[in-house]
Amino acid sequence: MKNYNICVKNTNKKPSDMYPASTVHMLVEEIKNKVESPE
Repeated sequence: MKNYNICVKNTNKKPSDMYPASTVHMLVEEIKNKVESPE
């Protein structure tokens, strides 16, 4: 969680942008959102 908090402070809010520090469930949620509503 420490690395995650550091990345959030550095404005990397998307889990895919902070891969090493992201939690798996947040990364999966982001992927699901991209699949459900492609831009």
